[in-house]
Amino acid sequence: MPLSEDALAFARKPAASKYRYPDDRLAVADLLERWNLGLGTTLAERRMALRLSREQAAIELPETEAETVVSLPSVRKALGTAPDVAEPELAEPAEVGDDDEADLDDLADEDDFYADALEDV
Repeated sequence: MPLSEDALAFARKPAASKYRYPDDRLAVADLLERWNLGLGTTLAERRMALRLSREQAAIELPETEAETVVSLPSVRKALGTAPDVAEPELAEPAEVGDDDEADLDDLADEDDFYADALEDV
């Protein structure tokens, strides 16, 4: 929901009196709650919020920040610690041949059929 500068300025004033260190995100959240537009006001919104929180909880995050950075492929390549990637094995090419010659023998007999058709007319 887009907010104007006036709405943001208005939201900052009550947040400044309510919190010791307010920020814009907190001020806007309080303003939306005041206007009854915050999350969880309807049953459908509560279900959506619950579903999103369950999905976020199911995501496996690395335990430490070091694991996160080192696990990136670009960082491993830059540091020279990238594991050696084995060359993929090439599959043997499929056997190809000309199978049309066997079919051409059958077509020679069909040409005679059409030659006889014009004689009857």
